[in-house]
Amino acid sequence: MPATPPTPDDQTYIAQRLGRSAPGVTVLAVAARDAMGRPAVITNHPLRTQGGVILPFPTMYWLIDPVACKRVADLERGGAVGEFERAIAEDEALLAGLHEDHRRYAAMRWALLTPEEQQRAIDAGYAPTLRDKGIGGIADFDRIKCLHLHLAHHLAERTAGYDGTTVGRLIEVEMM
Repeated sequence: MPATPPTPDDQTYIAQRLGRSAPGVTVLAVAARDAMGRPAVITNHPLRTQGGVILPFPTMYWLIDPVACKRVADLERGGAVGEFERAIAEDEALLAGLHEDHRRYAAMRWALLTPEEQQRAIDAGYAPTLRDKGIGGIADFDRIKCLHLHLAHHLAERTAGYDGTTVGRLIEVEMM
């Protein structure tokens, strides 16, 4: 099932999950749902406004499923980020997959912008952040910034009918 625009009920649930509305952030879609049909991953617009100023918002996919968030937080506390980075550094196929995941994320994020928004981002100096940086705005494609970001991207890709992501598959193995 592809991403869908959030319904009014989805918007209420998203605000409850976040504990607030995300200031200046526009939720474009529900990218993945949980088994009950509730939003699990949301797609955010790559630009946000703060005090009337337009700023980059590189977190395109945001994990909001409470169970997944807790399990991923437990993995992070247990050192999984470092373990995954070491495993990826030792495996050329995993490293190439991670690099491709970062590139694909950046390309999808940039494509969410209209041509006018792209030009505005270029003029404001935000293009490198939105067009060239990877998952969550990371510059070093060998690194993992946050497992929540990677799982959100993975679930969004799976929902769209793709195989998911490199780190997402590693997270799934650990969560089983």
